[in-house]
Amino acid sequence: MNHHILYIIAAMAFVTTVVATPTVMAQNIQRTCNAYYEVRFIEIDHRNVTEDISTIFGQFLARGGCGSTVPNRCRRRARDAAHLCMQRHWQNLNIRYVPEECRTNGVRNYHIADLRQALTDTVCNFMSERNPDYHSAAVSVHAVTHGNKGCGPRENKRKTVELSGHYFIDCNR
Repeated sequence: MNHHILYIIAAMAFVTTVVATPTVMAQNIQRTCNAYYEVRFIEIDHRNVTEDISTIFGQFLARGGCGSTVPNRCRRRARDAAHLCMQRHWQNLNIRYVPEECRTNGVRNYHIADLRQALTDTVCNFMSERNPDYHSAAVSVHAVTHGNKGCGPRENKRKTVELSGHYFIDCNR
């Protein structure tokens, strides 16, 4: 009889341990990457630029979610969402509204409705600050993400994708 009681106590202890112990699960987390457009000057007023001249505009944030054990996966998702947003907007340069890809999938604070005008304003204002006599430029335009590991390819912290290798802007228009 005492053996039965010991078995019952042992069984209760086992069940209590298994049932009462919380299951350890990876919590969901979010990580971010910063994103923006980078403009590199190739020519100003039809003269080749010999120094490295660039500026940025359209800064925003992208967030990606995942399990807590894989934070770089979160950043890769954020990076991919940011690049999809910028590439889609560049592909539809004539629209005057924020594309769907820039309003969903973790993209935050993307405020450019008219990308062509934002690019023109950025380039023309940048040039006029350097020299009011500048009137046109040829630029390359890049989509950039940066942050911690995962915001770039593999374990890198930065990813740059060329959207246009030679885009002409006339500030007199």
